[in-house]
Amino acid sequence: MSNTDKNTPMPQCDKNAVMPSFIYLVTNETDRTVESCFYNCEDAVREFEKWEKAKPQKVFMVIEHPIN
Repeated sequence: MSNTDKNTPMPQCDKNAVMPSFIYLVTNETDRTVESCFYNCEDAVREFEKWEKAKPQKVFMVIEHPIN
């Protein structure tokens, strides 16, 4: 191992990073399926709107679910 290898810091986890408390599921209530999931509510709502436009005959929902 060279001296430069010894001085190169090892990658570490961000100790200040916060894990999300919730996951947002886009569900198809008509077929009783989960279409997609997100950690961000705004992304889930955008996806929900896409599904709603693509399949207007189906009922879709965004569900907030806690992560344990």
